[in-house]
Amino acid sequence: MNGELLSGGFCSGLLSTNSLMHPWERQDLTETTYDYLFPPLKANKVSLRHGTVIGLPESGKTEMINDIAYRTRAHYGPGAVNIVFCDWLQDALDNLDDSPVQLLMVDDSIKNANSRKSGGNADDAADYFQIRHEFEDVARTRTGAIILVYVTQRFKSLDIVFRNAMYLWFRTSTIDPDDRDIIVKYIGQQAYADLEQISARIYYHHDDSAKGRCLIHLPLEHRTGYFTSTMRERIISMIGRQDVRSPQTFILDRDAIVSAMLSEDRWRKAAKAYRLHQDGRTYDQIGDDQDIQVNRSRVSQLIAQVRGELSLRSGSTYERWVAEQLKGRGMDVKHDGARGRPDIIAKNVEDGKVSVYSCKCLDFVRPVRLPRKELQPEIIAAHKLNGKVVLSVWNLHDMREQRFTYEPANVPETIVIEPAKN
Repeated sequence: MNGELLSGGFCSGLLSTNSLMHPWERQDLTETTYDYLFPPLKANKVSLRHGTVIGLPESGKTEMINDIAYRTRAHYGPGAVNIVFCDWLQDALDNLDDSPVQLLMVDDSIKNANSRKSGGNADDAADYFQIRHEFEDVARTRTGAIILVYVTQRFKSLDIVFRNAMYLWFRTSTIDPDDRDIIVKYIGQQAYADLEQISARIYYHHDDSAKGRCLIHLPLEHRTGYFTSTMRERIISMIGRQDVRSPQTFILDRDAIVSAMLSEDRWRKAAKAYRLHQDGRTYDQIGDDQDIQVNRSRVSQLIAQVRGELSLRSGSTYERWVAEQLKGRGMDVKHDGARGRPDIIAKNVEDGKVSVYSCKCLDFVRPVRLPRKELQPEIIAAHKLNGKVVLSVWNLHDMREQRFTYEPANVPETIVIEPAKN
């Protein structure tokens, strides 16, 4: 029996009025897919999850994997994820690092994983089966997760090693009859008809909003349903063998952190107050919300608490980003950040000069007053090393960095940081 007839992504349970009116409406399997795609990090286990994205040009494949990159960072924490976006599996392996989570995205994969290639295809397959061991060698650990996503225009042209994915995202129907037949074998005729409707909206009716929805097939459960994605600022960029990944802008998905806080009992009320404030609501309107019910002064306190928590949850990630920037400039960098120790010590290998960094990731729209004692570990280290103190502040509100440099003896008792001016 066709797996689609067993479950096929259709709504289960009691029939609703909506399901009676729309019997072919499929389940939205977006969150289910992410639950499956993100394995927990378990000691002495390296998990591998493999998905393939198939779609015609201009179907939103790259935007979708960019959204997957955001969701991966939000789930594991930005500092825990190494994102590699390339067009060859070997490049992905060459760019593994010691982060606990490796998100490897190989675009236009038919170039190097074509089912009709006779030469290097065996090497590509061998690389696939060695990914976990390669990671263990690079990271020097047996704890982690590797999420591998292939992106291709022709499903049939992809080698069977790479077609046998645990997650199959079908973004459009196809023109080639052979490709059509093999896709129908996976998802069934009705699901393929849904793909044709999505494709017609994109290519015949010029409806770009249709790119936000595709079909996900979970072959191990014989389930097919909808998968939605959001267009966001691009955080992935294609690398080549000689390219160095060193993003010049610190990326933090603040909304994802706030969403996580909304699911925590301790933070639910404060996080909602913060989100309503971000949406432009007044303090009175926020206080009157049925889930909040507090006075104006308490609303201000709730918002301030969330800003402080955002700083705590993003601080280590920002420190790591600053350290990578300094390494990219050829500095000898020691990153610690433990309580009572300087965040970063950077030495210029050419002249031997030392800078001791204190990194702060804050969310502010008005001037912030930072007491000197907040920089005490950096001041002490700078004295010992005959270096300077550098305060690096990232404002989550305007996504801009400010740096302040001081002689260790001349750090003000109170440092006033104003929002950057345009």
